[in-house]
Amino acid sequence: MLTTIWNKMFGSKKSVVKSSRHESSFRVLRLTPHYYYPQLADEGWPIRFDPIGGMQVQISQLSESMLSHPVEQTVMTLGLPNVPKHWRYHDRLEVFGAGLPMLPIKSEIRGTVGLNQYWGIGTILKIIKLYTTGQRKWDLLHSHCSGVLTPLVVGVVASKLLRVPLVFTIHCSRLATYHPMSRLDGWLHPLIIKLEKVCLRRAQHVITLTPRVRTAYLQENVLPPSRISVISDAVDPKTLQSFVTSKAIEEFHEQYKVPLDKNIILFVGRVAHEKGWFHFVDLAKRLQEQGEGEFHFLICGDGNHSKKLRKRVQDAGLENSFSITGFISHEKIPVAMKMAKMVVVPSLHEELGGTVLESVSMQVPVLAFAVGGIPNIIEHRKSGWLVEYGDLDGLVEGANWILQHPEQAEAMSRKALEVLEEYEIESIVEKHVQLYRLANTGTAQTTDRRLPTSIL
Repeated sequence: MLTTIWNKMFGSKKSVVKSSRHESSFRVLRLTPHYYYPQLADEGWPIRFDPIGGMQVQISQLSESMLSHPVEQTVMTLGLPNVPKHWRYHDRLEVFGAGLPMLPIKSEIRGTVGLNQYWGIGTILKIIKLYTTGQRKWDLLHSHCSGVLTPLVVGVVASKLLRVPLVFTIHCSRLATYHPMSRLDGWLHPLIIKLEKVCLRRAQHVITLTPRVRTAYLQENVLPPSRISVISDAVDPKTLQSFVTSKAIEEFHEQYKVPLDKNIILFVGRVAHEKGWFHFVDLAKRLQEQGEGEFHFLICGDGNHSKKLRKRVQDAGLENSFSITGFISHEKIPVAMKMAKMVVVPSLHEELGGTVLESVSMQVPVLAFAVGGIPNIIEHRKSGWLVEYGDLDGLVEGANWILQHPEQAEAMSRKALEVLEEYEIESIVEKHVQLYRLANTGTAQTTDRRLPTSIL
């Protein structure tokens, strides 16, 4: 068996792979432990598998939107309970749930200790099986990375095994964005930064979400300018707005006990350390202590810190002022935003800020810490309200200003809409498709006029 695998992957003769693909299609293997499973929309996302966040939504949105192009996609993501291990979203989009049986050791950062490693090993084994048995063959590998080492290493190993070009998208850069979330994480941080650089240098091309991260890689001589492009996350305002109906608002109100006669202040995201949920609770406490206005605080999301969140809310005496939905489907997020006076984004780090893009699409004022790529979307007091990370007084001031100046806040929201053209879904998909084809021919360079993917 080992000899067969070696000969198929490293032998001088190319293996003959049976495929029913259309000759004009381009075949992409997409690697990501993060992918949105619509099958879990009603029953919820298991916390031990790292609850749903913006990265899952972005990658599934990209994959589904790419179906308008002649691209065949195989997604290797984390297998979850009660979800098929292999399912076809479309004739040209299939999803494999990969992984190994996991020891039930809880982690406050990832849900389960070793979660990404279980996915990584399971993914490599699945790729070997599909390739060596002639069931699949790919033209290019695209690995999505989120500040952890595993997707980088798996991308490099898989591209070598398959002998296909490798593209990385950096959804969270260890070098330029990530902040360690534990003492052990802090100790390992310098090593992971070095390994991130090593892996990126082995890619045909690297995609960053913002010019800031691209500049950081160039300053560190990670890659030459011709091999790094900026292709941001995407947003589809029309689809988001289509989810909001009077019936949807009424159902949300009834299901989650959200009062419609108070000022709703909203937090959307994983209930995890890096999302800064504790700053949101502290903001709520300060606003309630003012004794001015009627507030209700809505949290849409779940995560490893859910118990800590509920205890902090209880200790602050705010149980009657909070609604915590837990996991909800992505289709309900625009409904919650439509009910809110503002969306608060108190994150420790954000590569770009999918929640911010969605809030702008729904014309809801954004109050956020000016971290990562958020200032790429929001300009302080022109299209939203930004404060330095950890500035609770600044959050309180911003919340009060938005509530006390509704007309100016509405004008800011309209101003914010101007930036959405840069994040239009069809354009983002087109840039990916162009890069795939050029990377496969070895000409994917940002200096190539055929590839309008970089924001320099």
